[in-house]
Amino acid sequence: MSENSAPLLVITGPTGIGKTELAMALSDQAPLALISADSVMVYQDLDIGSAKPSPIELAQYPHALVDIVPLSIHLMRVSLYCMLRRPLQKRGMRE
Repeated sequence: MSENSAPLLVITGPTGIGKTELAMALSDQAPLALISADSVMVYQDLDIGSAKPSPIELAQYPHALVDIVPLSIHLMRVSLYCMLRRPLQKRGMRE
């Protein structure tokens, strides 16, 4: 790891097992950038069945890449994800 690199913690698992709750609890203990890589949470207005954090949780624990793609974009492609992550890289956030 280079001097400018920050450690990267990745939490994985199936929907509904508490990944988001764990990430929020960890961010209470240390300054973390929470970045969702969920294929459903990225879509706006697709809240049911996604285990998406509540608006209150998102206000307290901001997550990058949540609620940013309109449902009118039916196919989330790798190229679109790469475009969406560019602002995160500019802010120094890691994926």
